[in-house]
Amino acid sequence: LYRFLGHETPPTIDTADTYETARAAHDFDVLIPTGLSAKWHVTTASYQDKTLRLGFVSPSNGQLRVVETGPVTPSLYADELGAGAHPSGATVAVNGVTWQRFAGGRAEEASLVLANPKRTVIVVGRSSDADLQTLASSLK
Repeated sequence: LYRFLGHETPPTIDTADTYETARAAHDFDVLIPTGLSAKWHVTTASYQDKTLRLGFVSPSNGQLRVVETGPVTPSLYADELGAGAHPSGATVAVNGVTWQRFAGGRAEEASLVLANPKRTVIVVGRSSDADLQTLASSLK
C-alpha cells in the first residue's frame, strides 16, 4: 500500500503509548524489540483485550506480527495463526530459549511460539525463517 501511495519505504509508527498502556495493565511482562536495524519498520501497534500486537515490515519486505499476551487461551492459536494451527513438533533455539514452530495455520505464514504459564509470545508472518528468528531474538 505504501508504494501505491508513492512511498519507497513503509511508514514507521511511534509505539511508546502502546507499550506504556500494555505495561501499565500488568497482564504480563512486556517484551520490546531491541537492536533491530533501521531497515525494520513497525507499521502497527495496539493493545486491547489484554493482548499486545505489533506489525512489522522486514528489510526484505516480509510482513510479520508479534503477539504478546498472557497464558494460552483455548482460541488463541486459531485467532492469531489461523484455524488448524498446531505445534509442528519442530523447535528452534532463540537466545538460548526453545520456541515451537507451528503448522496448519494461514497459508504462506510461518510462526514461532514461546508459551509458558505466565505469557505467550507469537512471531508470525509471510517472511523468511531468518526474519522470524531475527524478530524473535530482538524481543527483550
